[in-house]
Amino acid sequence: MHLLIPALFTVLLGCDEEPTAPPAAPPPQKLAFSLLAGSENKALSDIFTRVAAQNGVDLTVTYKGSVDIGNTLRTGTVEADAVLPASSFWLQAADTKKVVKDAASIARSPVILGVRKSVLERLGWAGKTDVRVADILAAAEAGQLRFGMTSPLQSNSGAVAYFGILSANAGSPEVLLSSHLADKAVQASTQRMLRTVNRSTHSSGFLKDLLVADDSRLDGMFNYEAVVIEASQTLTAAGREPLVAVYPVDGMSIADFPFGCVDHGDAAKTTFCHTLQAYLLSEAGQREIEAQGRRTGLGLAARFADPSVFNPEWGIQAEVTVTPVPMPTTAVAQEALDLYASLRKPAFKVYVVDVSTSMRQVDEGQHESRERLMKAAMESVLVPEVARTLGFPPAAGDVTVILPFAQRPREPLRVDGNNADELRLLARKVEDEPLEGGTALYTATMTAMQYFEAHATAHPDVSDPLALAHYSTSIVLMTDGAPTDEEAAPTFRQYVAAHPAFAEALPIYAVQFGEAQESVLKELAVGGKVFDGTKNLSDAIRQANGNN
Repeated sequence: MHLLIPALFTVLLGCDEEPTAPPAAPPPQKLAFSLLAGSENKALSDIFTRVAAQNGVDLTVTYKGSVDIGNTLRTGTVEADAVLPASSFWLQAADTKKVVKDAASIARSPVILGVRKSVLERLGWAGKTDVRVADILAAAEAGQLRFGMTSPLQSNSGAVAYFGILSANAGSPEVLLSSHLADKAVQASTQRMLRTVNRSTHSSGFLKDLLVADDSRLDGMFNYEAVVIEASQTLTAAGREPLVAVYPVDGMSIADFPFGCVDHGDAAKTTFCHTLQAYLLSEAGQREIEAQGRRTGLGLAARFADPSVFNPEWGIQAEVTVTPVPMPTTAVAQEALDLYASLRKPAFKVYVVDVSTSMRQVDEGQHESRERLMKAAMESVLVPEVARTLGFPPAAGDVTVILPFAQRPREPLRVDGNNADELRLLARKVEDEPLEGGTALYTATMTAMQYFEAHATAHPDVSDPLALAHYSTSIVLMTDGAPTDEEAAPTFRQYVAAHPAFAEALPIYAVQFGEAQESVLKELAVGGKVFDGTKNLSDAIRQANGNN
């Protein structure tokens, strides 16, 4: 209606008046385009955004683990206009409804072991080209190598590293079969390897960040070669020792980064998707991609190998001679992932859950209260049949504790093991927790840490199977508000300072939503990370839950 107002004024002013100029036409609306990419592709974000800007496109990139991307594809409903997982395997295994079109590999990167230079030299691996999975296991079991890897149930780098370990332990067959997975010797050696993992994370990028943040935290990591290169670049720029690449001769797999389009019936979006893909595959695009440590030649060749990137001092082989492990069939891969829960280190988690009255609030854009969203997300973590579909199958050795809190921490609720009835009952108990005033964040978090401390005191001998050393331990803190116990903050800080090694071994992951203050949560997330749940609480809890 506002477009009629100038004409109306002209009539009222009469013919002798200077006519008012019509309003300027609004600028054409930019095409909105969304890309769902593996977290390891953040290094390519400048390329994506520049090509979008040159084409007048408003680009949004969401980064997730490739297994999570596969879970999205499996539903057949993909909101994104393009996808870029780490491996074509997840398109083949998960995109059963064929929503992704015209996928093409834009680069390759092997999944290798990156080890701090001094540790590599101490192990006697400097210059060696025949390091095997058994050598890595021996070093880890001897306490000479603390390494991390991503969760095979959430991240491609963890999944293919796990498949490589299984293959190596099966004697490097042409392809991994169900018969190999059923072999008790293969299971036993793989279990030994997985139970030496010091940190498991939901994404390759976060694993790199953990290693780079603190020299004393990890000695190395299974990750993409490209991410190992990124870590070494960051470390050397800070005057610290780099990682050195180890290419296991019997357990190395490849990521091939397929870029594909999702057709939503919008011709303009389809056109831009092909435009972006064409640039990524052009010589100019390939040079840019390879400058970020990805290989763009045939096989594993580095087509434009820059020695400052593919640095031989970091053990990076411009020409990789190791034969990669072939990916198993979809059915065998799923069988292997199902087996993972029984082989991995048992998880000991304490969920610190906010049940203050502010949880009744319904946030803008949401249809349910914070309480309902949080409890539904917790149900998806606890109820076995749901947790299994989301990549969190409970294991027999797990310990699950819920610590509700409002104005004070409440009695903890605990289940040992994976009994389905007990876990469903635990979910109902969380559902029945009443809301009350107060948000004792500092007190509740410290109470959770003291819960672990009491367990460690009760089981001090590492030979005791219940000792904390035999668990993947973590705290997941969920809150929607600011602390009402600021007076407890100094006590929390003193506790962390007095228990540095204990605090470091017990990462805290905080999920932020509502009015929760990020600065406070960052202080509370000792050794961990803050996850933003303001837009999608379920996704944030899922990501936080994928770490130890």
